[in-house]
Amino acid sequence: MKNLKKLSIGIQDFEELRQGGYIYVDKTEPIHRLITSGVAWFLSRPRRFGKSLLVSTLEAIFQGRRDLFQGLWIEDSDYDWLVYPVIHIDMSRVTFQTPKQFQSELVRQLNESAMDHGLEPVAFDQAALVLDHLIGRLARKKGKVVVLVDEYDKPILKYLTDIPKALETRDRLRDFYTILKAQNKNLRFVFLTGVSRFSKISVFSEINHLNDITYDKKYATILGYTQTELESDFSAHIHSIASQESLSPSELLDRIQSWYNGYRFHPSVQAVYNPFSCLLYFDKREFKSWWFDTGTPTFLIDLLRASSLSVAELERKVVSESDFSNFEVDRLKPLPLLHQTGYLTITDYNPQSRLYTLDYPNREVREAFLIHLIETFSGRKSENVANDLWYLQIALAAQDPDTFFTILTSILASIPYDIQIRLERYYQSLFYLIFQLIGMHVHTEVRTATGRIDATVELNSGIWIFEFKLDDSAEAALAQIREKDYAAPYSASGRPIYLVGVNFDSEKRNVSDWKIETIELHNGKLQKKIRRVRAIFIGNGDAGKTSLIRALNGETVMEGGTDMTCGIEISEWQVGDTELTAHFWDFGGQVIAHATHQFFLRARCVYVLVLNARSADSNPNQQAEYWLEFVRAFGSNASVLLVGNKCDLIPVQVDLNRLRKRHPNIQGFYGISATQYQGNFAREFDIFRDAFTTQLARAGEVQPWFFQNEFSVIEKLREESRQNPFLEKPIFDGLCDKYGIDREKRQDFLILLDQLGEVIHFPALYKAGFRAFLLNPRWLTHGIYQLLYSDVLQDAEGILRWNDVRAILKDRSIVDEQGNRLIYPEEKLDFLLRAMVEFRLCYPAPHASGNIIPGNTTNKKWIVPNLLPSDQPQVIDFDRQGALRFDFQFETFLPRHVLGMFMVEHYRDIRNNQAWQHGVCLESRQWGKTQALVRADYQSRVLALAITGPHVNQYFPVLYKSILEILERMPKLSVTKRLHLDEKARIRGGREYPGEEPTEDFENLLAVKAMGAREFSCKFGTYDLQALFRPIPKEMEQAEGAPIMESFPEPALRQKTTGSLWEILSGLGGLVAIISGVVAWFKKFPQLPDSLGMALIAIGGVMSLGALIVWLWRRGK
Repeated sequence: MKNLKKLSIGIQDFEELRQGGYIYVDKTEPIHRLITSGVAWFLSRPRRFGKSLLVSTLEAIFQGRRDLFQGLWIEDSDYDWLVYPVIHIDMSRVTFQTPKQFQSELVRQLNESAMDHGLEPVAFDQAALVLDHLIGRLARKKGKVVVLVDEYDKPILKYLTDIPKALETRDRLRDFYTILKAQNKNLRFVFLTGVSRFSKISVFSEINHLNDITYDKKYATILGYTQTELESDFSAHIHSIASQESLSPSELLDRIQSWYNGYRFHPSVQAVYNPFSCLLYFDKREFKSWWFDTGTPTFLIDLLRASSLSVAELERKVVSESDFSNFEVDRLKPLPLLHQTGYLTITDYNPQSRLYTLDYPNREVREAFLIHLIETFSGRKSENVANDLWYLQIALAAQDPDTFFTILTSILASIPYDIQIRLERYYQSLFYLIFQLIGMHVHTEVRTATGRIDATVELNSGIWIFEFKLDDSAEAALAQIREKDYAAPYSASGRPIYLVGVNFDSEKRNVSDWKIETIELHNGKLQKKIRRVRAIFIGNGDAGKTSLIRALNGETVMEGGTDMTCGIEISEWQVGDTELTAHFWDFGGQVIAHATHQFFLRARCVYVLVLNARSADSNPNQQAEYWLEFVRAFGSNASVLLVGNKCDLIPVQVDLNRLRKRHPNIQGFYGISATQYQGNFAREFDIFRDAFTTQLARAGEVQPWFFQNEFSVIEKLREESRQNPFLEKPIFDGLCDKYGIDREKRQDFLILLDQLGEVIHFPALYKAGFRAFLLNPRWLTHGIYQLLYSDVLQDAEGILRWNDVRAILKDRSIVDEQGNRLIYPEEKLDFLLRAMVEFRLCYPAPHASGNIIPGNTTNKKWIVPNLLPSDQPQVIDFDRQGALRFDFQFETFLPRHVLGMFMVEHYRDIRNNQAWQHGVCLESRQWGKTQALVRADYQSRVLALAITGPHVNQYFPVLYKSILEILERMPKLSVTKRLHLDEKARIRGGREYPGEEPTEDFENLLAVKAMGAREFSCKFGTYDLQALFRPIPKEMEQAEGAPIMESFPEPALRQKTTGSLWEILSGLGGLVAIISGVVAWFKKFPQLPDSLGMALIAIGGVMSLGALIVWLWRRGK
């Protein structure tokens, strides 16, 4: 780099450039042609394109400074090098605030020029008179004069946003430049240059002898670098950078060309490079928007934004020359300004039509200009826009739709609403800019046979069709796409088609919502996917689930800034790929809410389990075990992400390896703080969000396909959910009939919709006569929890009366967090109570009717077990020697709703209202004087059952089966059933273990008993099995007229063994006899006669047949 020739960055003086040893790209050949071919010339070029250096070069030539041109083309030419007086006027040096001040400043500059030539300044106050006087005096003293005017249009451009001042300044300039025509006989050469090309009737109406070479073929390359000039004059720099970047020179030249070449000033002449950008690149060795960053006129962007010209129309714009060649101050149009200021250039020309094609010259201008437009259109800072676009590109490359649409939403959310006309065009332009900048092929205002599409983006992976609405809904936008069948022209593309509806809310000045659908060929037929995924947030009531959801939505969350969630809150979250939306189900964590959760948990979900180290109830590992069992029971193998929240105060620590052994569906653990998005917490939160997004995307990939008629039913169900909380079965059948869904397929269709959360189907309620499906779970849970959390019910310690129900829901409507009004008319309140009973949340109180019929029900009341007093009342103290005691030992956690549901199941047997939060005392109404005490120990995870009285044998199987049926709702819950060993049944031996009561696994006892054993031995001693089990009849009737039930369930071991020792010996003896007979028959033992072999076969056959008959008889009995 030491031997590289210096770069003339910022040098506009030719003498300084040459004497300083800077690189000069020789333009003296076209300059020679210019100065020897005429007198008055005009040239327009974009800013920073070398105009001032050209003016300085002309000045040196006319001053006869041949010494500065050694080695250049003009030195060896026939030029005569005569010296002429030069008046060099630089309008950029004329500083002023008013048109009048402009006159005085211009007079000052002209007088300075006069003094440079040894003339006295004049006292005129009009610049035109001073110029006229100066030219005349110089001509008389030194001969013909050269006038060079740089930035001739600067004073007008200063006032383009103030048209009256611009017009006044234009008129003064016109008078000024008129002198150049009047003094023509005294002028050797006149040259005016600037950025804009005003029409001749505007500024140059009186000097029509000017030769405009702006689009002259002979002078198309007089400014800027040609390809040959770049490779020749900057060869050393090119090779140096190529070596540094490990590129070949040709590879580097290709990159330089894409960034800085492309300016064309005649359609048949090669394009030139922007000299300013090339010099900065060779110096900084970094591809950036060097030219653009030096300044873009704000008025130009404002003019474009306010015009009817769409941003999309700027690319490949076909126009006539008159459309872009000049403009008027009082009739500004964006196209001429964009072209003359260098943002658009000529890229093609059709000689037959005489039409030009304009486009961005290169990557520098295109990217920088579009980013600048986005900044102006969206009100965002350029550095933020650049970052957003970069991450959008990364998201697309990584197929991360969640991130893509999160960023896109943030860009759209910042759009200012200061233009109240052509609003859809405004947003359409913004979409176009975004997609163009990330390299997408986008069309706007695409015309079809049925209408005009707002925007279409074509990718190899699919086609995206956008429709925008203002103050309407995204659903309405989607409906228009469907109705107009905008996807039809793309049906043969073989690619998925994504329909995107976007709505803008002028009141909120924001994007209110958008929705996405996918149309795709699947198995040869046009089908759609449900693009919704449920994310269920579970955890204790103080874990911070709502805070986490708000943080995911980008909200700032303050400590203690969220209210308690009552029931289920549902919100939407865009998962990136425009086809996928996540429905966040935020489950209330209070214990009383747990009983209803099981009815909404499904396998087709992503679960987020939020833990809190500060929980008063349990440590994080216990919390995790508790809730993971919920997921395991109802969510099958659905993915679970563990989140330790509030780690800024107390770090959440879990034994992840141990948890994963039992729950391999755990995807990871993330320690965050929803209220502290900074430092390590911010990084960990971002890691969690990325992992969460990935799981949602995976869940979305396996969503089922639906035919169009099925999808139409789903859309109607969604519409219905906004009006009604549940759907009557006849209406559902009517929809299926309308859209042609066969009756034999409807049940499977309904089950699938239930799994996807489109409807919630409660078979128990359906069987109970309520022929409807729940469409809005918030309606049900909000209503129930308004009752459960009411002060009335709390004060009444769990007693709910019908009048209380009506009082609590007296407004008969509740507004949820999404602003939806949930209406509770009195005729639908019975459904709430029916659901609460079916969910085992409450039971009719004694002396009250169990039927739920609104009307004359002032004395009707129900009891909510989980709101009963927590203290145990004085209950029967069962004698341990006389009671049958049985434990359900839960391996990881005892669900708190199990006892409550058991109470509801047996509320008629509750003895003297002896029920509390952790237990209940029963007395059988069918078998008198037989009582049961059921208690839950949540710390030890034991549900204990003790029964005493004359009919234990009849009452115990009923209660046992009832508990098993409740546990069947959580089939993967690990429970060990243990029978307390009665001391009276002990035969002998054994030890006592302090603090440990003698118990045994009930399944083991059944297996031993099934083998015919009479005794059982364990570390506590040897026990009489018959005494342990007591006489148990084979058949019994369940309480309250229930159907006949078998006695204790038998394990698999019993089903695989024979009934008695005789059967075993008979079968084995027969088999031995048969084998012996066969051996004798074939004389393997010569000493045995054949008759003996035949006899053994016969005896063995009879014994085996007898054993088989006895076994079959016992099985049948």
